[in-house]
Amino acid sequence: MLKLAKINKRYFHYTGIFFFWIYLFCVSTNVNAGEKGRSILSNYSFGADVHYGYVIAHHPEMWALTDGYFPSYEFSLLKQTNGKRAWQYLYRYPQIGISYRISNFGVSNYLGREHSLVPFIIFPIVKNKKFQLGFKTGLGVGYLSKKFDRLENYKNLAIGSHFNASISFELKCRFKLGERVFLNAGISMAHLSNGTVKTPNYGLNIPAIFGGLTFKLNKEPVKYLVPDLIPNNKWKKNFRMMFWAASKQIDQNWDKQYKVFVATADFSQYYCNSNCYLIGLDLIYDESVKYALEQEGEEVENNKETIKMGLNIGHEFMLDKLSLYFALGYYVYSIDTTKGKVYDKIGVNYAITRNLMIGVALSAHYAQADYLSVGIGFNL
Repeated sequence: MLKLAKINKRYFHYTGIFFFWIYLFCVSTNVNAGEKGRSILSNYSFGADVHYGYVIAHHPEMWALTDGYFPSYEFSLLKQTNGKRAWQYLYRYPQIGISYRISNFGVSNYLGREHSLVPFIIFPIVKNKKFQLGFKTGLGVGYLSKKFDRLENYKNLAIGSHFNASISFELKCRFKLGERVFLNAGISMAHLSNGTVKTPNYGLNIPAIFGGLTFKLNKEPVKYLVPDLIPNNKWKKNFRMMFWAASKQIDQNWDKQYKVFVATADFSQYYCNSNCYLIGLDLIYDESVKYALEQEGEEVENNKETIKMGLNIGHEFMLDKLSLYFALGYYVYSIDTTKGKVYDKIGVNYAITRNLMIGVALSAHYAQADYLSVGIGFNL
């Protein structure tokens, strides 16, 4: 029972993040709202894709994990938005959905089998009756059947936990073959990592090409709407403060959890009615920095010396109360140079009220995740 309690505590926030994300999509898109006299299935499709890729060996130890290229299989339930909400119209009617991905990494003896559930959104770039090119992004939860073990699986330095964040990006083409059948093709990138909640955690980055089919669930055409009220957001400005907390481990000391606290000040401005650019300042206090520096023989007299200051620029997709953002940062002050000067962030925020929001963010250095944080913020 004690062991089970520890497992539940360790992985509770992963399942919580996943179901929180599902809830936000349902609320922000009014998924169950059907139009009078129309089948709810008219907006839904089922897709199946095969991804063929490999694991990027961004550390020499990772060459042993897989043997070349391997397939991954993805099954998706998609909903075509119809403009019932203003943001759907502004983004030219994107698709939303949830996918299940499974892979055995080429029958890897060290990684086992992956099972991922990932809610996603597909933003159309080019769209007509016969062809669509879109950008797909998703964030969910992945389970790997094998993880690092000091005795039985010591070569798997990529994944230290069964449950992980599962992130996907795709550039996806869709060709219409018939009234209800579409051909899919494109390139994808999948990422699996636990945000160093449990080390070792090099993370898995899997680029691939893919192809497959999508089937519309009935013949009834989607009825696209134009909202009565379209917001005029262009050039509007906003300033927000966010406060984040995380727990992580490090490679130098696998048995201890270190706390991370981040204060972020972001200035954003709409450059159109739906998208913003971001300029931000991050102040990061990471308990593990002092330990890592002392292990290298450097003395740290005051914990305040370990605070990092970073400047970042990014892009934010505004989906009603939900927003997705991507940012690239540079440390203008940091006595810790072991991870380099550049960092990146991907996150999801949800506005509870006009001024209060909550969020989840993954921070990384190049291809390796650093920490997974939860936060609360205020629009000023």
